Amino acid sequence: MGGVTIYNIYLKATGVFSPTGRLATTYDRFIWSSAIALKDRLELKDNLIKQKEESHFRGMTHNPTVNEPLKVVIILGESARADFMSAYGYERPTTPWLDSMSKNSKDVVLFNDVCSSASNTILSCQRIFTYWNNAPGKQWYDFPDLTNTLAHCGYYTQWISNQKVSDIYAVEKSIATSAHDIHATNNILDDGTNKVMDFAQDPYDETLLSALERYDGLKNTTKKNGHSLTVIHLMGSHVFYNQRYPQTFEFFKVKDMKECLTDDAKSKKAAYLNTLRYTDSLLEKMIKHYSSQRALVFYFSDHGDMIDEPQQRGFFGHSTNVDHPTVDVPFFVYASPQLRKEHPELWERIKKAQFRPISTAWFTNSLTSLLGIHTKYNDERYNFFSDKFTNPTRIAVQGDERHEVPPLKRKRVR
Repeated sequence: MGGVTIYNIYLKATGVFSPTGRLATTYDRFIWSSAIALKDRLELKDNLIKQKEESHFRGMTHNPTVNEPLKVVIILGESARADFMSAYGYERPTTPWLDSMSKNSKDVVLFNDVCSSASNTILSCQRIFTYWNNAPGKQWYDFPDLTNTLAHCGYYTQWISNQKVSDIYAVEKSIATSAHDIHATNNILDDGTNKVMDFAQDPYDETLLSALERYDGLKNTTKKNGHSLTVIHLMGSHVFYNQRYPQTFEFFKVKDMKECLTDDAKSKKAAYLNTLRYTDSLLEKMIKHYSSQRALVFYFSDHGDMIDEPQQRGFFGHSTNVDHPTVDVPFFVYASPQLRKEHPELWERIKKAQFRPISTAWFTNSLTSLLGIHTKYNDERYNFFSDKFTNPTRIAVQGDERHEVPPLKRKRVR
């Protein structure tokens, strides 16, 4: 029996549109959840059709900034906050590799003030990976996504994810379906049982390193002589913090979290800091992987997390409100030695943007312009790599609520 038919029978028998209107039984919850899932699935299908309409690309031009085969890489972090990173001035050594790279290396530009446009993955990524910049009256699916745009310009596009890609709410289901390939590292347990993994038992992000060698190594660097886009989606610092790193990375201890009021909060905060240090070590290895190639690599997080904040003691996780810590995210750009040598003007454009207050909602607009791609949706006012950037108001959303995110008034990176 179809989900809609079941739901209609339930509605007629109970007179209840939603089980929230009375005490919900198991049967209520089953029917309601099934109906919502089916509705969401059908809406997503319609939205993706709109997003992929060829009319989006009429008049598009591509004058490559880099004519030689180029690897564009986006490392998408999860729940990582800039203000808890030592590279951004935090007192504990959570990011030793990034500290060194941003201070002593010419390879990395660490951006001073970057905000996410939402405090959860779906809402932020709908903006990160499309041209939608929170314009009222529009939705994410009214614009083409980044992978489809680059594919139209001859890029081979792929996602390599350590998050679940089969769930209807997975980012890969909404803004990566136009990629040529999607590779998942965590679908089944590695014990021969083919059992689907539990969210708290996902493999550590280091499994992505072998996936990079397999899917994005030197031997398969690009499709023939063309360009490529690779998105690497980390599990990062998602809740169940103590499940995100091996015991060898238990650097910060419960006893050191004296600012927390309870043992539970101390344990969770220490684990969160350890996730950041673990991610830092993986970023070092990923950057090394691309150092001998012509590569342009971006790292940023989808959003932050609430970590025992003074206004909500004891709470850890995605916020139900847009507080500044939940949208304060790290952002750096790495250019390989070969790319910097061949295209110093490109690197200078990136460096000039380091202290501009930016939003990740403007990323697709800025990246495509940087690569020489121009669609009818590109707007230089929102291109933070452009001298025509106008410092527009940054907006973070929570549901239907819109909140302005003012620029930082201090310099916190070198």
